Parts: sequence; C-alpha cells; structure tokens
Amino acid sequence: MASEARFLVLTDLHLAGILKRDEIKSPSIPKIENPSRIAATGELLSSIADYLRRRHLTLEAVIFAGDAQDKGSKGSHDAAYQSIVDAFQGFGIDAAKIVSTPGNHDVLKGSPPGSEERYADFASVWRDKGCIVPWIDGLDPQ
Repeated sequence: MASEARFLVLTDLHLAGILKRDEIKSPSIPKIENPSRIAATGELLSSIADYLRRRHLTLEAVIFAGDAQDKGSKGSHDAAYQSIVDAFQGFGIDAAKIVSTPGNHDVLKGSPPGSEERYADFASVWRDKGCIVPWIDGLDPQ
C-alpha cells in the first residue's frame, strides 16, 4: 500500500485592496461593494478546506511561495498567515507546518540586497511565528 502526502501550494495572494470589477468579471453593480482580497482569499481557502473534509483527505503542510504583499502593502503577511491557519487548523496546520518564502513583492522597495530591512516585514510574521523559512541574506549568519 502506497502512502501519500498532500501539500497545498499558495502564491501571489497580493492581499492589499479590493478586487476590481475586471478581476471578478462583472460590471459595476450599484449598492454592492467589491469584496476585499483578504475576504475573497479567506473564502477560497475555506472552500478548499471543505473540499478536503468532504473527501476525508488530509493535509500535511502548506507551502506559501511568496507575494503576500501588493506593492509593499503593510499587514498582508499577517493576513496571509492568519487566513491559512484559520482555514486549515482543523487539519493540524500551524506555524510548524507552513513553509514560506518571500516573493519579489515582499521586499522593501529600494532596499539594498543583503540589508536587514529588505525582508523585515516578511520575517516579522513568517519567521517570528515559527514557520519554516529559507536562509535569508542579510538576516541569517553566513
């Protein structure tokens, strides 16, 4: 009998702002607000969790491949982390079962490579909460 492991890979959430009407493929509808990217992501992840639950499937880990932020937006890393934990904690997913790498939108614009501030926002969430993160130039000893 073969054993299996199931991983969820997420990338490019860009959690700042609202979903624009061209992104959700509908024209402007009076008195109906556009959903936030954070709310839409939370709904998507909840739907994935429901799918796994209905089929009695497990989840070993979540891999976040970067770009929580959109143009350096603050708070996006926290929102991404919390959305993942909220949706998948019933599967035993916590910080120790989240692998996260920074994307090009997750670095401080204009910061020099190898500088501590370049990945400060990323590290203050993913690393400080105990997620598995790669060696980061400027933060980790050589």
